[in-house]
This record gives sequence, structure tokens and C-alpha cells, in this order.
Amino acid sequence: MLKKLLSLLSDALVYGSSTILAQLINFLLLPLYTQYLTPQDYGVVAMLAIVSLVYVPIANLGMSNAIFRRFNLVKDEAERLQVLGVGLVTVVGATLIFGAICLAASRPLGIALMGERGFGHLVAITVVYAMLESVTAIPMAALRADRRVKAVAVASLGKLLVMILVTVLLVAVVQLGVLGVVLGNLIGGAVGLALFVAFTHRQMRPAFDRALWRAMLKYGAPFVPHQIQAVGLVMVGQYIVRRDLGLHDAGLFNIALKFALPLAFVIDAVQKAWVPFKFQIHGREENPAAFFRTAITYYTVAMAYLWVGVAAWGPELLRLMTEAQFHTATLLVAAVATISMCRGMRFMLTTGMEFNDDMRAVPVITFVGLAVVIAGCLLLVPLWGASGAAMGTAAGWCVMAALGYMVAQRKYRVVYQWPIVAGCLLVAAGMVSITYASQLFLDLPGRLAVALAVSIVYPTIALAILCTSTEDRHRVTRTLRRLRSRLLARGDAKASPPALDDAAVQSNVPPELN
Repeated sequence: MLKKLLSLLSDALVYGSSTILAQLINFLLLPLYTQYLTPQDYGVVAMLAIVSLVYVPIANLGMSNAIFRRFNLVKDEAERLQVLGVGLVTVVGATLIFGAICLAASRPLGIALMGERGFGHLVAITVVYAMLESVTAIPMAALRADRRVKAVAVASLGKLLVMILVTVLLVAVVQLGVLGVVLGNLIGGAVGLALFVAFTHRQMRPAFDRALWRAMLKYGAPFVPHQIQAVGLVMVGQYIVRRDLGLHDAGLFNIALKFALPLAFVIDAVQKAWVPFKFQIHGREENPAAFFRTAITYYTVAMAYLWVGVAAWGPELLRLMTEAQFHTATLLVAAVATISMCRGMRFMLTTGMEFNDDMRAVPVITFVGLAVVIAGCLLLVPLWGASGAAMGTAAGWCVMAALGYMVAQRKYRVVYQWPIVAGCLLVAAGMVSITYASQLFLDLPGRLAVALAVSIVYPTIALAILCTSTEDRHRVTRTLRRLRSRLLARGDAKASPPALDDAAVQSNVPPELN
């Protein structure tokens, strides 16, 4: 069990390392960016993101999901190449058709998103970037299905570093404002596509088989409305903030998301590793449900701690790293971090839903979740401002988690450790509420004291909750003993001078003389 968990963690770390350096650089450059970009500029960037986030799943037609499924059904390499070829032809064709439509409609799209004229050229550039991202999804899916995580890491890192370097040059040196951000994305996307194609060019051979295409489309197509609605789950709150409160408040919401990035980043890295990993576990292990049960318990404990940490320390980093005009976003960090936490739990608790070909429930669940988000945001934004949008969005993800869990359990039953999972989530939610109150009522020393306290109290309580399970108590005890033994061994090695004992002498004797 531990070896499998470490294997999943290894994949997640490699996927994460592909973006962590670039994300860290981008994060550290926020003091620079906020000198040249206003909250309104960040609001425009957030609205433009809707274009690419909606475009990619439509043009993909669920082919990435179908590739994951087919790679675990077929073992012959020729059949796998056929799957990739069909997916490639389908996505390239859909990308060109949908791209032409969106480019023709770039001006009205700009008015619909920003609420005013003058943004059509930015929308058009973003559409071209989305076309590149759409095609990139196929070679990326091929690498992920093969669990070639290092190749994904290298290509993703190269893309992101180029994107950041070009954006810094265009925003800070040339001072193009939002146009610099959009052009930086475009150039980075082109480099990313070239890198992913370089890693998979031997596999990327156009092909078409009508029966295979229909089977892949049947499996993948239900994911399209699901993915589009998932974009709505992420972005509709920001859009309602823009519509009701303006681009300035939408920009503050966008900045708050950047300081909740550690939680979103880790959740996304685990999610990328989990998709191919769970298919392999399901196909090869005798009792995969036991592994899923344990993995999701430890995932919950760890992610809840990160949620508390982001809510506690994120606002202080925001004050430290941005201009004063952005500081009101500190009151949004805890709320937007809650979105990521709910999204991560939804993804993990629906494990098993993908283990058969009937995916009709997926778009229905997402539609219900989106309806909850829209209703929640429309109700809460007038009452609580941008924080209301965050809480309305989090509510939608929670509803999706509950519905997805019920469907997944009917397809593939996993008996979760609910007392531990629910206990850790409730404790973490209490800690996050305390940190939010500290932002409202305390000065800097008081806020730092609260942040330090919750950072210590949560893991202590979570460990106690985890140890209520005999199995987990033994696992934690064994781990602590191993760590203690290693620490003691290192301490003894440092305290004692090097010596050549009989065992060492014996190990240096040639085998033929032993």
C-alpha cells in the first residue's frame, strides 16, 4: 500500500515540478506585474481566460478522455497508434472549424465578456492561443496515458518558462499592458505545442477508422458538456462579479486566486497523476478499492492542512507583494481557497465513475452543479460581494461531489473512512473561519499569532483523528518509528568518527577470497 501511495506521490511531484518553477517565478513577479497592471487589467485577463477555457473542451470532443480509456483496453501498440491517429484527426478538424467561427465573432464576444467595446483584438489572439492548446491536448494525453510524466514535465516547463519570459518583456519593458499578457500566452502556447509534438512525433500519425471513431466519440462526447459546465463552475462567479461589481472587483478576485494558488496547484498535480494511475490500479490490483479508500483518506488530511495554510498565510503574502490598490483582495483569499478544496474533494470522491462506458450521468451532475453555482452567486454577490461569488461556487462543487459520489458508488463501491474524512474537513473549516475573522478584526501581530496557532493546531487534531482508526494508527506509528530510527542513525554517524570495522573490511574483500 505504501509503495503505491509513494508511486502516486512521485507522479504528482513530477507533474507538479513541470509547473512549480514557472508558477513560483510568476508568483514572485507579482510585485512587478502589479506596477504595470491595474485591478481592471486583471479583470480583463480573467474574462479572456473564459475564451480558452470554453474553447478547448469543445474542440477536443472528449478525445483525451477516450484515449485514456482505450489505452487501458488495448495492449497492442499498433492499436494504440490507431487510437491516437483517430483522436488527432478529430481534434484538428474540430479545432479549425470552431476556430473560424470564434474568430469571426471576436468583437461581439469581447463586448459580451467585458461589457464594453475595444477588446475584439484581444479575443481574437486568445482564440488562436486556444486553438494551439486544443491540438496540444492530444500529444499530452498520449504521454499521460503512457505515464511518461517526465516528458510531460519537460514540455510543460519549457512552455511556461517561455510564456513568462515573453510576458515580462512585453508587460514590463515594452509596456503593452494586457496585450503583452495575451501575446505572451500565444507565444508560449506555440512553443508548448512544438515541444509536445517533438516528444510524440513517432506516435502522431493521422488515421481514421469509422467504428473506432464512433466508439471513442460515444465515450468522450458526454465529457464535453461536463467540461464546459465545469468551466462555468470556475468562471461564472467571476463573470457575475464583473457584471454586478465591475472589472475592478473581478480583477481583485483574480488576484486572490493567485494567492490561493498553492492549494489549486497541488490539487491539479494530484489530479493529473490520479487519472492514469487509478485506471492502472483498477486494471491490475486484486483489491483496488482498498487502495482508493486509503489514498483518499490521506489526500483529505493533507489537502485540508494546505487549505488552512493558504487561508492563514495567503493574505499576509498578498499585502507584502502587491500594491496598496490590491490589498482589499486579502478578504477573498480564504473564500477562493475553499473553491479549490471543494473541487479537489469532488474529483477524488467520484473515483469509480469512469470504470465503465456509461458516462451519461456526468453532464447531468455538472449541469446541476452549475445551476447551484449560478443561483448561489446571483443570491450571494449582492449580499457579500466577491466573497459571495466564491462561496456560491464552492457550494456548486460540493453538490457535484455528493451527486458524483452516489453515482460512483453504484458503479464501483469504495467504503471510505467517513469519520476521519468528515472530521478533518470540519476541523479545517473551523480553522479557515478563524483566519478569516482575524483578517477582519486583528492587526498584524494578532493575525500572525492566529496563523501560527492554526498551523500547529490543525495537524495535531488531524493526527489524533487519523489515529482513531487501528489500521492508520499502526501505519502512522510505523512511519514515525522509521523516521526516528533514521534520525538516530544519522545522529550516531555524525557523532562517531569514521571507522573500518570487520564488516566493512569483509565487504571490501574480493568475492573469490571470501
